[in-house]
Amino acid sequence: MKLARIRKSVPRRHKTACVGCGPEGETHTSEPVEDITPPDNFELGILYWHINISVLDMDRLGERLKAEKVLFTEKIRATESNRNCKIAFIKDPDGYEIELTDIP
Repeated sequence: MKLARIRKSVPRRHKTACVGCGPEGETHTSEPVEDITPPDNFELGILYWHINISVLDMDRLGERLKAEKVLFTEKIRATESNRNCKIAFIKDPDGYEIELTDIP
């Protein structure tokens, strides 16, 4: 995988590195998210770090995940910073949250 971009969000106190096997917007990418000042102890469900997976068609993937009974902790919605980009959070079988984002 190659690094596509690094983003630091001061208001949300986190930083991300987007990596993928091809150009962003043409293939799936992964975006590890790290809190700039994480708490001392890990607590499952506290989003001071998580993985973001960029997907090509959020609506189609959302329908498939719903049909497979995947738990959504945040339903699909437009992001605050880009109304053309959708975001959702799901839980993996171990209870960890995974962020899904589509980038138009």
